[in-house]
Amino acid sequence: MAGRSKADIEAMRNASVGADEPFWRHWRNEKAYPPRRQGGQAYDILTFCPRAKARVGTDEMFGLADVERAMWRWQYLRRRPEYQEQWRALRAVGAQSSGYFGLIHGLPDPNDADPDMVVFDHQAGIHGERTFIQVFDLGISFTAQIDRIRNSFERAQGKYRAQVDRPDVRRAYDSTLLRALDAHQDGASNADIGRIIVGKVRDGGYSDVGGECLRRARASQNALAPLNEDKPVAGYDLITWRGVQHLP
Repeated sequence: MAGRSKADIEAMRNASVGADEPFWRHWRNEKAYPPRRQGGQAYDILTFCPRAKARVGTDEMFGLADVERAMWRWQYLRRRPEYQEQWRALRAVGAQSSGYFGLIHGLPDPNDADPDMVVFDHQAGIHGERTFIQVFDLGISFTAQIDRIRNSFERAQGKYRAQVDRPDVRRAYDSTLLRALDAHQDGASNADIGRIIVGKVRDGGYSDVGGECLRRARASQNALAPLNEDKPVAGYDLITWRGVQHLP
């Protein structure tokens, strides 16, 4: 996976943007997906999403892990047929919409793996509420309240971090699972998924291996990009490379 040029990365990232062929048709091509990190098993989403990578560290809200989580979430959301259908319907009438699929400020093009802006409602996703709000009693001294506030903050922060670092979320950071979803959408059989994507045979053969890979892919999609298109937007976190600063 090493040795890709910037042109190669840009080509694979935008493989189907503006093209007649949808992006999921590229599932046979391993190079059309986030590559593995050099010398490891983890996948490098930010090599695949250079716009997102350029934003890392430019503000305290854009930490490396925050941006990586957000971009993996987008990869799974854009693969939902429900999302693709909604985006096409809005595009057909020249409209935009907010409050669907945990997004506000419109729905990005599902063909774009690394859009300029993806805006998630922080109350409608895997990470739960990120904001901690504390009410102070002005009739009591600040120092008398600080220990209680600190304890409340630490409990809330621990709960949030546990949600962010859930095992089912971490297991979703796998390009093999994205390929399995694309293969299924393209009409591939479980045997095709097992033979072309997984490439390993257990006693059950390619069909069983491919079926298990697809099951894991669907579970990861449900964990990282759950359907909540009917949920009203009450607040939001966002990813943007044009000046608005907050991340899920």
